[in-house]
Amino acid sequence: MNPEPERPTTDSPEHDSRRRFDVAFVVRLIVLAAFIGLGTKALLDQHLEVLADTGPRGWGAATTPQATTDAYFRAMLRDHEPTALEELRQPTEPLRAAIAALPAHGDLIFVGPEEDSSYVLTYLVTGYLAWPRSVYEAGCGRLPGQLVPPPSTRIAGIIYYLRPPPACLPPGRRVIPQTILVPVSENVSWDCYCSR
Repeated sequence: MNPEPERPTTDSPEHDSRRRFDVAFVVRLIVLAAFIGLGTKALLDQHLEVLADTGPRGWGAATTPQATTDAYFRAMLRDHEPTALEELRQPTEPLRAAIAALPAHGDLIFVGPEEDSSYVLTYLVTGYLAWPRSVYEAGCGRLPGQLVPPPSTRIAGIIYYLRPPPACLPPGRRVIPQTILVPVSENVSWDCYCSR
């Protein structure tokens, strides 16, 4: 018969180390629970559920290959034309399709109000969607001709963002709210791009 192991007495060093381990473990559990609780409260206070809402009141976009660009264009629509949010669930697709319908060997000009906070990002997103075409920024608020495309460049279309196209161009097509694509078959005078 094996003798039973001796249990540590309450004043032994083994008992003290075990008690310290139990106290440290309990303290760590309390800190972890507080961390999780405060983190959850902070996330709830930020109302992140609107990021998952794809309706007109939410900021989210349906999970598609264009979800990132859709979410950006939906944010632009929320600022400039909120009534279009319900009808236009995936705003990237009409813009991508309109650019694809242009002649294959032609680049684009992008015209819009540079003072608007969404101008630069809309220009960059449009350049991403138009790839492998180049998209030149007209820079209408700057000196005319500063950002003119190289002379050998063929222009297939001009995108007008938050601005109507001038009368010197053929009528354009509204591809998404606040964005009009004007196809051009020949290079138009630089002065015409920016005139109103």
